[in-house]
Amino acid sequence: MSLAERKEQVMKEPVGDGIPYLKPDQVKVGDRVKVEKVEIQPATDYEGRTIPAKPVVTGAYIASGTAAETQTVKVGISKGTEKKLYLLWDTAWVGRYLMVTSIQSKVIEGAKRTWIEWVGLP
Repeated sequence: MSLAERKEQVMKEPVGDGIPYLKPDQVKVGDRVKVEKVEIQPATDYEGRTIPAKPVVTGAYIASGTAAETQTVKVGISKGTEKKLYLLWDTAWVGRYLMVTSIQSKVIEGAKRTWIEWVGLP
């Protein structure tokens, strides 16, 4: 993909809403997110190919050991976590809590990838 093609692709994409995605280096085990909204967002990979869309949760971040909601964040949900949440909550996700169970790292195609593992609280 040339830079001109990439520019064209990026210019077509909507600009974000200013809500930051929660990153693995910002959380610790036990942190929670209260689900306020769930969207299924279309996705493309770095080459512009369409890939399966994943749910994106927007909610209030609550650090472990506190009851205070500190900021609104977004969380991308993996397909494995999504299936577990359907079994636990069906489709009634709003008002429920996700909790960080671990932060995982793995070398994939020569690059270190880090992600957050989530569990839904009943």
